[in-house]
Amino acid sequence: MKVSQLMHKTVVTAGADEDAEQAWKRMRTKKVRHLVVLRDGRVTGVLSDRDLAGERGPGLREGRTVRQLMTPGVLAASPEMTVNEAAGLLREHGVSCLPVVAEDGKLRGILTTTDILDYVIAGGQGASPTQAKRGLGARVARTVPSVPGA
Repeated sequence: MKVSQLMHKTVVTAGADEDAEQAWKRMRTKKVRHLVVLRDGRVTGVLSDRDLAGERGPGLREGRTVRQLMTPGVLAASPEMTVNEAAGLLREHGVSCLPVVAEDGKLRGILTTTDILDYVIAGGQGASPTQAKRGLGARVARTVPSVPGA
């Protein structure tokens, strides 16, 4: 399967000079964990919820911009790359998303570790991210035992 078949085509983005707290609020509103940072339509970085320190990060974000907290020099996937190749890049580089960039340098989508996990859970049958998530809750509930004393 190609990355273009599994990626999300709608990508939530941010500008490098945007306020970090505003970026965090957009992540919460849009229910995403990554913002692709663009400058003149080109990918310049990725900002993750971890970069913003999650719910505990107001002090880190206060008075700072996306540029100050983002990961610059982003690793990217091409739409024609296989999902296995993309998974290898994610694993090898310890990142949790790949912006998908076409040969012309334009952002075409985003592929995350969650997308790949959903695909695997769906049996690798070419399910879209939405289709893969439909049965996810029931499978997870049956496979995750409770931990005494946790």
